[in-house]
Amino acid sequence: MDMAFAVGFGAGIAATVIGWLLGAGRHPMVGLGVLALSVAGVGAVCTPLGALAAAVATWALDTGFILNRFGVLTLDRRTVLALVVLTVAALAPSLITTWLGRARVTLLRVGPREQRRALGICQESSVRR
Repeated sequence: MDMAFAVGFGAGIAATVIGWLLGAGRHPMVGLGVLALSVAGVGAVCTPLGALAAAVATWALDTGFILNRFGVLTLDRRTVLALVVLTVAALAPSLITTWLGRARVTLLRVGPREQRRALGICQESSVRR
């Protein structure tokens, strides 16, 4: 999982503390927003599987310390919504960066003329042969 679980857990702890400082104790959606930003950042730099692991770890922090107290994990409508939000927030940037990385590798495999043509930098007639 390319260390995404550990990084996601660490980022989630920091985001939980920041969320509490911003008022997540009274307004849990503030905490969910901060946690979603943290998993999106982790998701942008790891694989989709790693992003999913980070989302689950961060969800546990959300349900255990923002929605509930003292680390109590529950599964109800609010926590399922939080799990969905965090999963989408983590997977979307991960899938996008994975796709962009594959597109970049594809461009690097073709020759310079094909790269310029694919990127729209020059017209076919202006490319030297």
